[in-house]
Amino acid sequence: MSLKKTRGEDVNQGGIETTTRLAQRQLFSRFVLTMIFCFVVIQGLVMALLIYQQNVQANQMMTSLKAEYQRFLIFESSDELEQVLLSYPEKLIDNGLSVIKRTGQANQDFIAGLAVDQTPVSLDEFLLSDSSWLDFLLAQPYLSMKLSPEKASFEEGKQQLNDAEYWLVLNVPAKLSALIEKWVFVGLILALLSIFISFIVWRLIGDTLQPLHALAKGLDNHKVGQGISEQEVEQEVEQEALLDRSVFSDEVKLEAKQRHHTNKGLEALNQGVNQVMYSLKEANLSMSHTLDAIAHDLRTPLSRILLSTEKALAAPLSDLSDETEYHKEEISRLVTALSDCAESASQATGLLTTLMKINDEAIGRHEIVKENISLKELSLNVISWYQEIAEEKGIGLGAHQSPDIVCFTDPKRLTQILVNLVDNSIKYSEKGDEIQLCWGMTGHDCFISVKDTGIGIEADKQAAIFERLYRVDHSRSQAGYGLGLAMVKVMLDSLNASISVSSELGKGSEFCVLLTQPASQPASLTS
Repeated sequence: MSLKKTRGEDVNQGGIETTTRLAQRQLFSRFVLTMIFCFVVIQGLVMALLIYQQNVQANQMMTSLKAEYQRFLIFESSDELEQVLLSYPEKLIDNGLSVIKRTGQANQDFIAGLAVDQTPVSLDEFLLSDSSWLDFLLAQPYLSMKLSPEKASFEEGKQQLNDAEYWLVLNVPAKLSALIEKWVFVGLILALLSIFISFIVWRLIGDTLQPLHALAKGLDNHKVGQGISEQEVEQEVEQEALLDRSVFSDEVKLEAKQRHHTNKGLEALNQGVNQVMYSLKEANLSMSHTLDAIAHDLRTPLSRILLSTEKALAAPLSDLSDETEYHKEEISRLVTALSDCAESASQATGLLTTLMKINDEAIGRHEIVKENISLKELSLNVISWYQEIAEEKGIGLGAHQSPDIVCFTDPKRLTQILVNLVDNSIKYSEKGDEIQLCWGMTGHDCFISVKDTGIGIEADKQAAIFERLYRVDHSRSQAGYGLGLAMVKVMLDSLNASISVSSELGKGSEFCVLLTQPASQPASLTS
């Protein structure tokens, strides 16, 4: 029980956030291990490249010196060669080379260059012509090349060739020490670069996962508010115990635990998000049911009030000739009161119906059915519905003559959106104003706009007009609930569309609806 309590307290104190941060550290650890592996591989390749390059350079240098020194042996004398070597040994020393004179098979004399550690040297055993660059890796002490020319070459010269042979010897350990210095230098540069890259990656991982940590912290706070079930804690403890009782080696168990904790970080976050989404879905469903119940309970008395008042107002009045003036006035006041009640009940019913429609649209109760529609045909239909109303108010209502656009969207929702926008424009326009509908394309998407020359909207009020029950001050004299644009905004969200408003007080407004089209079905012009 103490173990469970400890685990439960740990989860309550920040379980998901702790596991996400553990996942971040584990992810960075894997990156560091990958970096180390790449560092080792690169260092190995660098060493191989340096050795190969050194072998090629040594081969070229020794071949060049052989040709140079052979000229002394062929056209001058061996004494002249030795004098030159003793006078200018720097070239040999800088390149790790030595010149050895061999008389017979056993006698060897060091002439010039880098001192040879051991003599005699088996000159015939490690010939440069028989070697490869891999010999540098096999701890070979030296490589040799014979300087003395063949007898055929000598007979063309001026001097007689004696029994002495001159050999050019490369001190391999000396060259390797220089290579190791270069290799270590390259390794230090790569190590510093790796540390710098690791620091940058750690910061990038931290910045990238910071929103996940914040989300995990919020989920932890949500869990603290709701509590954690004992069953979840028991399952987690049992999983830990199974890992501890594994029959694998300690290394395998450690790796399994690390993988478990790493995966647990993201899994815990995923489970927490799913849990919150499920809670929100349940709360949303509960609120929807509550609203339905409230709406039903409100509609019933409102309907009774409306029916009773309409029935009372429709009933014929008896002969009032015998009634006094006082009674006539009382009856008139009662009729007026009943009319006000009927009107208020009707408004309240309409307001409640509109709010429920907005709620149904927001929770996605009705299915979205998209199809290809003609924006021109849809606009002209809406104009025909409001033409008579606009003429009665002396408002011009028409459409800009543009090429027809075929758009992929939900026709019912787009029709309702356009109806609300046109109705709004007519409501807030005066005699002599103009309302014009326009459609077109922007890239692969399409748009439809409603522009009027009505009363306009203040700049600081334009962002709030899409809120529910919000009405601009100078529009309160008009009939309405302040829900028309709110309904438009909710429907556009369902269609993954957007709306923008451009308005100036006293000069009119323009509402433009942008309908995003899928890549497979872009908007298109039609004749």
